Amino acid sequence: MTKRKFFLITFLLALMLPAAAIHAQQQGGGQFWVQAFEDRNGNGAHDGGEPFLTSGVSVDLLNSDGVIMASGTLDDAPFASRGFIGFLYLEPGTYTAAISSPDLTATTPERVEVEVTDSDTPITVLYGAQRGTLTEANAQTAAGGMVLNGELARLALS
Repeated sequence: MTKRKFFLITFLLALMLPAAAIHAQQQGGGQFWVQAFEDRNGNGAHDGGEPFLTSGVSVDLLNSDGVIMASGTLDDAPFASRGFIGFLYLEPGTYTAAISSPDLTATTPERVEVEVTDSDTPITVLYGAQRGTLTEANAQTAAGGMVLNGELARLALS
């Protein structure tokens, strides 16, 4: 009975392995990563002392036809502690990353085109951003004041 089970398990594995290999080949092996950092000095480069962002950044991955193939956010990324949003098992080809953040101002390009291959080397793009400053209108609103046009503001002050 034991030999029969062993033979059956070996036979089933022999049938499944080629199917698994074909499935892996069909998925593609390319990797593309965006690593986000707080660009405190605004120079577009990740300098020592500038922390990685861990939330508030999202990436849409578009194919060469401009169709969104995948999306990711730092808020949900498994490697967010190092600022990484990743896309795995990509077919070789040209992709565009559209990077955005509602609360940050980009210091590096927000759209990046890359060529993904089937190699084991992942492609990584750095995305730098600064904490936004409040505009005068937003500062007044945040302080509880009304935003007035220039004419009304002068009347209100007189």
